[in-house]
Amino acid sequence: MQNLPSRAASAAALPLAQSSAAEAAARLLAAGEAILPLLEAGRPFDTTALRGAMTGAFGASDAAGAWDWKAAYDACEVAQILLLRRYGATPPVRKLTPIAQLAIWQRLAGRIPTHTRRSLESQAMQQYSTPLPLAFVAAQAASIQAGDTILEPSAGTGMLAIHAELGGPPRGAQRTRWFAGGSARSPLCGRIGNAARCRFDR
Repeated sequence: MQNLPSRAASAAALPLAQSSAAEAAARLLAAGEAILPLLEAGRPFDTTALRGAMTGAFGASDAAGAWDWKAAYDACEVAQILLLRRYGATPPVRKLTPIAQLAIWQRLAGRIPTHTRRSLESQAMQQYSTPLPLAFVAAQAASIQAGDTILEPSAGTGMLAIHAELGGPPRGAQRTRWFAGGSARSPLCGRIGNAARCRFDR
């Protein structure tokens, strides 16, 4: 006879899961912040530098099971998003044509290590990240206008959602922790619970 968890047990486990999710998001954000200077240096960095940033943020190595390479690649995306938030809406960037902006984002994406290590779960679930240049092109194709409501299902790190923010201050936003001003209750979209969503009302 199979024993199924009771509703009470499931409810009791929920706060623990939420706490774990919040801690994972905080550590991933810390890793992204550690990687950001590597991106700002203007040259590619390797997996050795990435491993150092991840080990510092998580307090232990991947060999110890503290993090995996999917988390490392997610942290690289977080670092790109943080850089976009810092420079993407500045006048020198805004005055560029979309083609010129795309060239900048392509060079930026070329600085991070390529995704050469994928887990069996990622392959089975077809979990593939959207590269920064492709996310920019998708945002351009969407032609986001004032008054639009933008919903990014299974938002992952928010690589698509960041472009909604770059169009101007969103209102009523529920965002990942590396979107300044976002609700502290917002989970790490996609990675912590596939039911998470990132929504922007423009």
